[in-house]
Amino acid sequence: MQNKIDLLEYKKQIILQGPPGTGKTRLAKMIAEEMTTTSTILNPIELIDGFLKNFDTKSTEVLTSRTRHEELLNEFQSKFPIASLKDISKENYCIGTGSNDSFCWWIERGLISLGYYFPGSARSYLIFWSKSKNEYSKHGLATKIEDDDEAAKRIGLLIADLLEDKNVKVATTFLGTSFLLKILHSYYPEKYFPVNSIPCLENILKLFGENYSSLNGFEKNLKVQELFTERKKALGSDVTSIEFMQFLFGNFDLKGKIEIKTNQIISRGEYKIIQFHPSYSYEDFVRGIAAKTNSDDKVFYKVEDRILMEFAKEAFNNSKSKYVLILDEINRANLPAVLGELIYALEYRYNHEQDNIKEAAVESLYDISGDDEESDRVLVLPDNLYIIGTMNTADRSVGHIDYAIKRRFAFVDVLPTDQAIDDVVIDPVLHAKAKGLYHKVAALFNEDKSKTVYLQSDFKAKDVQLGHSYFLVETEKQLELKLEFEIKPLLNEYVKDGILSEEALLEIPNL
Repeated sequence: MQNKIDLLEYKKQIILQGPPGTGKTRLAKMIAEEMTTTSTILNPIELIDGFLKNFDTKSTEVLTSRTRHEELLNEFQSKFPIASLKDISKENYCIGTGSNDSFCWWIERGLISLGYYFPGSARSYLIFWSKSKNEYSKHGLATKIEDDDEAAKRIGLLIADLLEDKNVKVATTFLGTSFLLKILHSYYPEKYFPVNSIPCLENILKLFGENYSSLNGFEKNLKVQELFTERKKALGSDVTSIEFMQFLFGNFDLKGKIEIKTNQIISRGEYKIIQFHPSYSYEDFVRGIAAKTNSDDKVFYKVEDRILMEFAKEAFNNSKSKYVLILDEINRANLPAVLGELIYALEYRYNHEQDNIKEAAVESLYDISGDDEESDRVLVLPDNLYIIGTMNTADRSVGHIDYAIKRRFAFVDVLPTDQAIDDVVIDPVLHAKAKGLYHKVAALFNEDKSKTVYLQSDFKAKDVQLGHSYFLVETEKQLELKLEFEIKPLLNEYVKDGILSEEALLEIPNL
């Protein structure tokens, strides 16, 4: 099995092909389980200390980046002094107007290099400009305020009071913790750490061996900043919190599942299996439009990522883990139509170390952004996402895989073998019967012209011969049932389909 894993890690996608009953799906699961089992990444404190000691803070690239970060913060703070937030206008507060200069735009987009914050929906801001409605859309606290300007001012006052260390509890009642943490860091970068996701903060605290169960979101952030400051001071390091944040995301799966055992990081991957069928489409697999119902029970339509892109994003966010997607019966669907522009992305994968997003990105027909957000049609397949297809070579009712797909997959034959019977069937009497039946059935697929040939010349035995799983049984009764209700019916179908000659009908009843 290791050679197949090596091939998959090199090629990124393989197809296990063979006749029915050879264990293709089982093998795919075994490969996926082996690749996604827990892996150990070194001692986290050793990695952190190594970074803090050895990071070159004097390089031109680092100095340029620091200057840019400082300029961004100064520009933001000069545009939005704390005192001005108490009287902020809706135009200056709201995202979605297209000006790319509002308070919420800066928090979400303008300061993205100083810490990622993306709410998923502009509703988190309580008021935003809705392009679809052509009006300001209000939520939460803002719905109780009729005037849009007054709603924006009320939200601005909550934020200003938070920044002035007044009414923190009130701000958190109406606004999300991640949003507020991003704001706090944008005004007080030396006090707050540039990570606002609570799960990510918890994972960082795990790396330091800290118990965070009694801490709220703000306390978790402050604790991380405290640990970072203490560590770099002890080591005499000049690393900034932004640089340390980038190191953490680049070396640990902060968005995934981190487990610490005996001071070692345990990282887990994941695998999923889906069944392809003839009606399977791009909209089912990659990205498509879904009908939704709003709070007024009105139907609206929204573009959503499907299983491939959901899984790809998970892999993208967890670079140290491996993700395997098994596509069972892959040739039953029209692959070029199902994959669409991702045929290109299969070959040109995103590499986390190279950060080659421009080379790896392809553009979807569907824009997944909301009506209040910037356009987002980009699709990327990261190099830690692996795809295993299974293909029944005896199934002629489905289309063949075209050359563009074939070039991007490696094909691995999974063929019938009596060795599996030797390995699984323990009882000597049952073993003899199962193996004897296997060879009787195999004789129907003989290609040796010196013997009776039942296999039609258009077919090869390796593509259609019944596999060993039909003969892996625990009792004689099971073998009898498999023979009568699985093996014989399939062989009779082979005669009807022209795979075996009609002369085989004389042999099948005598098996």
